[in-house]
Amino acid sequence: MYDTIIIGGGPAGVSAAIYAARKKLNSLLITENIGGQILETWEIENYPGFSDTTGASLAQQFTEHLQKFAVTTKNERVIDIRKTTSLHFVVKTATEEYEAKTLILAIGKKPRPLNVPGEKKFQGKGVTYCATCDGPLFANKIVAIVGSGNSGLEAVIQMEKTANQVYLIEKESKCAGDPLLLDKIKTQAKTQILNNTEIMEIYGDNFVRGAKIKNSKTNAIKNLKIDGVFVEIGGMPNTELIKDLLELNNEGKIKIDRFCQTSQEGIFACGDITDIPYEQIVIAAGEGAKAAISAFNYLAKKR
Repeated sequence: MYDTIIIGGGPAGVSAAIYAARKKLNSLLITENIGGQILETWEIENYPGFSDTTGASLAQQFTEHLQKFAVTTKNERVIDIRKTTSLHFVVKTATEEYEAKTLILAIGKKPRPLNVPGEKKFQGKGVTYCATCDGPLFANKIVAIVGSGNSGLEAVIQMEKTANQVYLIEKESKCAGDPLLLDKIKTQAKTQILNNTEIMEIYGDNFVRGAKIKNSKTNAIKNLKIDGVFVEIGGMPNTELIKDLLELNNEGKIKIDRFCQTSQEGIFACGDITDIPYEQIVIAAGEGAKAAISAFNYLAKKR
């Protein structure tokens, strides 16, 4: 039996695993990949010590750091979590069951869909949720980025280098992301910002060929010729596995206290899956460290 099982390999999970190892906890990290959402991030300029790096490069640094501490890692997907008794949790994957005295949940979030006609039909055929992953497939194409938060602005900056034309579609009158990123976008020759605009439908044949867009001020609807749609409107917490086990807020995020303790004794949570304010890499990493220290202190009191 492990002292703790950490589920999720993003910044919060990796940080928790490193701190658990430093505390000499017998721990296991279960994740489908190391890096989590940062693997979908093109450029990172605000993580201390890395003034200019990519998500893939930072994920590699995470991997090497875990290897330094010989963290036991299983590249698997968790399909069930249950509590049997105090200090006894069972985590099930497709191939194995693991037992632990505590759990640290760092399972992040998944992309939020547009929920418009044609979106599901053209997933993988022009509709994508990751510019870093799929951007090269749209070289010399016309693309639309939906959402002007930082992830959307970063996608626009990336696709300016790849596509022939980039539309940034934002339903509000102002873009929501970092002003520095927005200033950079405004100088891009191939980028056009469409404020007060929403996609109503995505259409095509075998692949995306266009979208119906609506201007909320004029109510005018027109067809926009595009080859791809990058959906960057935020994420939804991955709480399907624990929605009946832990208390969630009205956004579906796990409620935690200042020690990362959830409503269930012995289960700690950290990062974007929780109800803490602000979703940033550095904040998630700090929360992961806090969760591991809290798990250590919890076990120390139980011994």
